[in-house]
Amino acid sequence: MKYLALLPSLLALSSPASAFWRLPCGQTLTISRADPIIQGPTGGGHSHHAHNVFGGSAFNLVNTFDEIRNSKCTTCMVKQDKSVYWIPQLYHKNANGTFTTVYSQGALIYYLQRGEPSDGPIQAFPDGFRMIAGDMSLRTYSDTLEQRAITYACIGVSGPQTHEWPKQYCPGGLRAQVNFPMCWDGKNIDSPNHKSHVA
Repeated sequence: MKYLALLPSLLALSSPASAFWRLPCGQTLTISRADPIIQGPTGGGHSHHAHNVFGGSAFNLVNTFDEIRNSKCTTCMVKQDKSVYWIPQLYHKNANGTFTTVYSQGALIYYLQRGEPSDGPIQAFPDGFRMIAGDMSLRTYSDTLEQRAITYACIGVSGPQTHEWPKQYCPGGLRAQVNFPMCWDGKNIDSPNHKSHVA
């Protein structure tokens, strides 16, 4: 099965979008057990699992905002955007118990506008803003808001997106989607769990 793309999106789970901006990232920067947000300086930047990384070339185990912004290049198409996006690396478990890397064909990052004009003007993320979505310890679906943010689309077959791994062959590949929160508390650029400052 081909793995097409993971789709990190800044969106709410129920309201319709009225505008969007799309950022194609065609090449992986690295596959590494790195996560400068979760592990950060105190954890040495090493993650408990591997990530497929796209974006600014300055990505490292431990990064500052200025280091990322000063990336020399990016693997994404908008060369002025030096943001970094990382997603869990997928592996196929073979019948003999070994694992094979499932290589990504890229990522397509969507920034979706949600809400009403009465909600106020749209604001850019502040310098140094960080957030995560998902939970690496979850193994079963229980219909929580956080779990509803993860969906899979089997390309080339009819049928809806699901919250579980597709059970059929996907002739056009598999698209995994991670939907990030759309609202920020307006004051904190991060929080201890990297989630409670966004909703």
